[in-house]
Amino acid sequence: MSTETRDNATPILGRATWVRYQVLATLCLAAAIAYTGRSCLGVSAAVVRAELGLSLAQMATAMSAFFWGYALWQIPAGLLGQRIGPRRALSLYATLWSLCCLAFTLTSGFWSLIVVQTIFGMAQAGIFPCSAAILATWLPTSRRALASGLLGSFMSLGGAL
Repeated sequence: MSTETRDNATPILGRATWVRYQVLATLCLAAAIAYTGRSCLGVSAAVVRAELGLSLAQMATAMSAFFWGYALWQIPAGLLGQRIGPRRALSLYATLWSLCCLAFTLTSGFWSLIVVQTIFGMAQAGIFPCSAAILATWLPTSRRALASGLLGSFMSLGGAL
């Protein structure tokens, strides 16, 4: 049996299993899906603008609402992940951003689009801090750089898709 350590703290006993890489793959998939979702409004902006009767400035404001929610909630999202646990928090955030995807279909104008976009950004702000905390639990220190790189790559891949 090999002994690994978590940040020079609690030892992880036992041999490496593929479960940790399944966790990594699941987090990468979730990141790709989330980052695909954040780009969808930009792709469909012309259609959304026409259906909701928005000006170009209103559409730009609605699109920036996501990033305001994301930026303002980044630190609180990480703190919530520490408080209730990253698995619970990530589940909460994934549920919330999924509900926001549904709520997009119910928007009827500028202000409802702003609210949905802001909450969508807030929900996605917790992805990386919670994922990093989960990876710190599941992976030995020597594997975390590759895992973080893969997570970032899948975020970019999702945005590109």
